[in-house]
Amino acid sequence: MLNITRKATYDDVAESNIRIGDQIKIPVKGFGVFMATAEKVTNDSVLFIFDDIVARKPMNETNTNEGGFKESQLYKWLQNTLLPAFPEHLRSMISELTIPTVGQIVGHSDEWDNEHFEGDRDEQLPLMKDRKHRIALFEDDFSWYWVQNATKKDWSSACFACVSSYGDAYYDSASNSVGVRPAFWLVKDKSRGPVPRKSDRFPWGFDFGMEDILRYCQNDVKITEESVLRMEILKKEIEKLEKYKQYDEATAETKVIMDSFVRAGFSDDQAFDMVKSMLITVLGGMR
Repeated sequence: MLNITRKATYDDVAESNIRIGDQIKIPVKGFGVFMATAEKVTNDSVLFIFDDIVARKPMNETNTNEGGFKESQLYKWLQNTLLPAFPEHLRSMISELTIPTVGQIVGHSDEWDNEHFEGDRDEQLPLMKDRKHRIALFEDDFSWYWVQNATKKDWSSACFACVSSYGDAYYDSASNSVGVRPAFWLVKDKSRGPVPRKSDRFPWGFDFGMEDILRYCQNDVKITEESVLRMEILKKEIEKLEKYKQYDEATAETKVIMDSFVRAGFSDDQAFDMVKSMLITVLGGMR
């Protein structure tokens, strides 16, 4: 159960009952205690955005937006430093820790924004139509904060979009320290298996944050002797990938994928066949 703030009253409310405007209090180790507001609710998940700024960080060490937000040093900092500082029970419910987009905060009605920022498909969130929700504080002062969109290369390859202290979209150089206002999708309990996370580390392109899922599965999945034997077979296949440095973690990651298929309702045999097929395809393509 999450500790939900609803109309200034703390109640223990199931995730299935969360509504837009509800808040949760999040202690972030080493950074402080923050409130996050539910901005969008779907059948399976809830989008929360922090009300305020947790830190000021550059998007990149140098003035470049090459690769966009997902290839930025700020994105890596969110995954490797900020997310581990969240309470463990909350981490297991988060599908991705990120920051908002231009569309989510200010929408797409401004032609200058559309001409100068890389586009996104997000609509302005309902609460963000009110300027006070677009404004955020850092240490009790109004602060600018990053959003995901890079500036278009034909205009500048050195900047990313951000939101000013007035709640409007603007831009800043990637190496400048600007506020970080985290956002995350919380997966509702009824939809929850091992929560898949966005990650570019998995060699076959699947969106899994493997370290977190492995930790979740180790705590929550009963491994049978049969599944261990099957995994030994998979490990031997994966040994062929050892010459590729980026696949050092492939053995553990593959096991997690198989376990996730089982938790999703597939039998051990079905899960094994699915993972084996993926391995055969990958290995065949690398010869």
